[in-house]
Amino acid sequence: MAGWRAGRMLWSNVRESGETALARATGRWMRLWQQGVVTIAILAAGGVIAAGYSPTARQMLERAGVANVLERVGLLGPLATNEAAKVGAKASDVAVVAAEPEMRLREDRLAGIGTVRGKQSVIVTAGAAGRIVALPVQAGLVVKAGDLLLELDSEIERLAAEQARLALLDAQENFDRLSKLKATGSASDQQLQAAQLALDTATVSLKSAEHDLAQRKIFAPIGGLVGVIDLGVGDRVAVDTQIARIEDRSSLIVDYRVPERFSGRLSVGQEVMVAPLSAPDAGLRAEISTLDNRVDEASRSLRVQATIAHPPDGLRAGMALRISMVLKGDALPAVDPLAVQWSSDGPFVWLVRDGKAQKLPIRIAERDSDAVLVEADFMPGDMVVSEGVQSLRAGSAVQVTGAGGAAPKS
Repeated sequence: MAGWRAGRMLWSNVRESGETALARATGRWMRLWQQGVVTIAILAAGGVIAAGYSPTARQMLERAGVANVLERVGLLGPLATNEAAKVGAKASDVAVVAAEPEMRLREDRLAGIGTVRGKQSVIVTAGAAGRIVALPVQAGLVVKAGDLLLELDSEIERLAAEQARLALLDAQENFDRLSKLKATGSASDQQLQAAQLALDTATVSLKSAEHDLAQRKIFAPIGGLVGVIDLGVGDRVAVDTQIARIEDRSSLIVDYRVPERFSGRLSVGQEVMVAPLSAPDAGLRAEISTLDNRVDEASRSLRVQATIAHPPDGLRAGMALRISMVLKGDALPAVDPLAVQWSSDGPFVWLVRDGKAQKLPIRIAERDSDAVLVEADFMPGDMVVSEGVQSLRAGSAVQVTGAGGAAPKS
């Protein structure tokens, strides 16, 4: 009896465990089924929305055999008609978005580094040796051409000039006296010639002494800003000792180089944007003022000089500037970046020509974020396909459902 009760209790426990496991499995499958239904509904809704805007998405629904079902239940409307549909486009035509390519000027952007210098720069040196007795200028002073920069002691030179002047007076008196005697026959031609030679020699000696005296003063050869002077009153200088640098900053010259291939597209007066490396956003306008007459054979580059007409005070000679130029080129067709396709033969685009799809090889000349400039054999009326290219085959009938293309360039 006890064995029978134990068996009954065991069977009851097994039955309850089985029912519990079955209930859990059933609940799990119900949740999965509900999630699947919701997922399918979301995907269907997304497909319906995409089909309303994209011809490619609608074609995918048609291939799956659900487009007609969705239209019957009212979830998908008929495909929007366009001019091609109004004149009798066939339902079998491939729907695409296409537009005629627009013409844009090709732009090449050049960037580089240039060096600034003044309109004119002169290093002033001493013309003679001596001790400095006057230094009326200092660094940072703006001088004019002819202003006194430095004066050396000149006592010896002054005495030499005075002695040469007295010698010239004596030679002149001797020549005048012999000239009178020659007129009366009291002096010979040889005596008069000797007096003339002595007079000429005294004249040259005076000019030499005056030149040596003039070398004791140094004047500014040009107007401009005086640089650092490392000398002072009482210092001794030798011949060719550097006194100061004078920089004419009325305008600044930027010296830089451009690659040889762009040399034919540069001209005097062309605009150049420059900016100090320390302040790249502080753009300054300059104009090309000089083009070299030959290309450097080693670097295959052309030397160019641009002038900054009104430079700011903070711009100094010797600074490095960032150079940027925009060179306009030929007008080329611009197409939507999505229209460019690739094959083993290179890039190409799909055209709509006479209502048929046609593949056209292209060469990419320039690429921007909103357009691609290409070189290709376009014909008047050609339309470049930017959407729906996956469904195209050469010669297939095409229905243009919308206009795309490169975004207008501001």
